[in-house]
Amino acid sequence: LDSLVVLPALTVSILSGVGLSVDHYDSLGQAPFHVVGAISTLLSFAVWWACTDLTTQGTAMEAIQEWTGGDSENTDVPQIVQFRKFSNVVSCIFVAAIYGFMVLKPGF
Repeated sequence: LDSLVVLPALTVSILSGVGLSVDHYDSLGQAPFHVVGAISTLLSFAVWWACTDLTTQGTAMEAIQEWTGGDSENTDVPQIVQFRKFSNVVSCIFVAAIYGFMVLKPGF
C-alpha cells in the first residue's frame, strides 16, 4: 500500500516542483536556493525511503510475527525493527528539512 500512495505522491511532487521552476525561473538552475533545496531534499528523501523502508517492510513483519508469536523467552526487539525505527527518525528529519525550506526560504 505504501508504494501505491507514497511513490506516486513523491514523483508528482518532484515533477511539479521542477515544472514550476522551469515555468517561473526558466530552469531549475536559475531557481532560488530554497526551491532547489526543497526539490533536492525531496528527491533524497524518496531515495532514502525506497532503500530503507520499502526493502525492509516484509522482513520486519516476519521478525515481529516471530518475536511476538514464538514461544522463545527472547524479549529483545529484533534488529530490523530497531533499524526501521532509526530509518523513521531520519525520514522525519527529511520531512522537517523540506518544510524548513518551504517556510523559511533560506537564501531568498
